[in-house]
Amino acid sequence: MKALKLLQVGDLHYPELVRGNLNVDQGDSGFPTLLQSLVATPPSQVVAREMARLLTADQQIQGVLICGDLTSKGDLDGFEKGLHWLAKQLGLESRDRWSVESVHAVPGNHDINRRAVTQGGPDIYKKFEELERAWRNQVGDLEYTVRTVRTTLVGGSTRVAITSLNSCLGCGEYRGLPDTICDALWRASVDLIESQNIDDYNALQYEQLDTPAFDELHISELVSSITASAPAIVPIVLAHHNLLPQGLVRISPYTELVNGGNIRRRLSNCGRSVLYLHGHIHDDPIEDITRLDGTTSQHGSLITISAPELCSGFNVLSIVFSRLGHPIGCAVEAYRRQQHGDVILQDVVKIPLVKDANTALSLLDEAGRSLLHVLSGTPKRFHEVLSLAKQHHGLNRNVIEDRIREVAWLRLAILINEDQEPDQWQIQGVRP
Repeated sequence: MKALKLLQVGDLHYPELVRGNLNVDQGDSGFPTLLQSLVATPPSQVVAREMARLLTADQQIQGVLICGDLTSKGDLDGFEKGLHWLAKQLGLESRDRWSVESVHAVPGNHDINRRAVTQGGPDIYKKFEELERAWRNQVGDLEYTVRTVRTTLVGGSTRVAITSLNSCLGCGEYRGLPDTICDALWRASVDLIESQNIDDYNALQYEQLDTPAFDELHISELVSSITASAPAIVPIVLAHHNLLPQGLVRISPYTELVNGGNIRRRLSNCGRSVLYLHGHIHDDPIEDITRLDGTTSQHGSLITISAPELCSGFNVLSIVFSRLGHPIGCAVEAYRRQQHGDVILQDVVKIPLVKDANTALSLLDEAGRSLLHVLSGTPKRFHEVLSLAKQHHGLNRNVIEDRIREVAWLRLAILINEDQEPDQWQIQGVRP
């Protein structure tokens, strides 16, 4: 089978990222700082070192997806330094390593200049310009999506279509207070009015929102591009905000996407498996949103994958394709920083992308269909499957190993002990 890998990077929140506490049991505030830095490594350095190691060792990683919040509270200096730090870790300046199509980034709700927001202003994108300009100055033509951009990342014979969306249109906008409150503020603000301090008075009349929202036109363009694309292309959507409410109770006004339900319903009704990647919640749930009405559930679902805050780790996504070139699965490799300081591959979550058994059967080549003939509802050891497949169908060991993995992804077989060597496998057929 073939696979295309993508690195998913969550919220940086620079400079807080590099100010993070060391992994130490701090019992002496007077302990020498230099000595402390020699015996314990900051979390950001540990995570950066593991990302750099993976990118060097695994040339199959063909794209980087950055989920936003490079800084906090619109801090331009923090954004510039955070981008410089990230670009250095990932080697973003190298066009030999990264093409323009292979790097995508979106703004987070912290990556806006709230001072540029005016009540009823004509340009809702003005608040992004300062930080967007800083991105262009540092990394040039690599994609930083303030407006919708769709691009296809080609990896040999495997392809994914990545669409970056700005989910922060409502962040920083002003909400006018009710007239009764404004009247009371007017009476209470005589001194401000008499001193002609109109700006201070106006600030009392409005409150600044942190309301995530997509442009409706962008949603329509996204859905149209997905439904028009070839079945062999995997649709991936990158945004900052989550579509489903986060698991941890969040006590904050205006926390959810205004039109999150709209895009969730429309993406889950595309008749395709769509991967939606995001950050924002500093947690890492993976959720499969499958509609059960009509026939949609037979053809695909909407899968949301959250990256953790970068100081905690990152994700590597492996999009798996069948021998005939059709997408059949996504493996999410969760690299997480441990309490003792190292970053390890903590978990691998496997997500099948084909929901219907008849569709799965149609994606097999002749060797895959031959393998199914020697499987049954009773688990067989690998050497037994190998013997039968060789005897009756002339398949060699490498082909059999590959097709076993393929039929397991397609849920036409159950592969027991998959994480061990093939000689330890047991394979059970699943009849559609």
